[in-house]
Amino acid sequence: MAARPGETRLEHWSIRMGGGPYTAPECFAIWAVGEVYGHPSPRHPDGKMIHTTQIVAMNVEEGWLETKNTRYALGEIDPEFQKWITENGISLSRYKLCHTREASMIPRQPAMGFAGA
Repeated sequence: MAARPGETRLEHWSIRMGGGPYTAPECFAIWAVGEVYGHPSPRHPDGKMIHTTQIVAMNVEEGWLETKNTRYALGEIDPEFQKWITENGISLSRYKLCHTREASMIPRQPAMGFAGA
């Protein structure tokens, strides 16, 4: 699905988080993975699977997330991620993040494999 003019969009997206074995959960890095459309960088053509940089703000109910340099519109969620959150009783309305210190608001997710990871 092409992005609207001026919009950078993530399709088939999921949220990931991680840190080292001695990283406190509230300090974990949080990023998104998905197919990007409309990205201003020529390194990211439409349909390319990307890992964003660390998320600094997001609101899934409103359908957006921001990294330091890019604001993404959220398209369709990855079906495997949707299955995982459903099986674990996680509500997407919990996926709100005002800044990275509130990272603990996002439930931990086991690593999920996908092509290109």
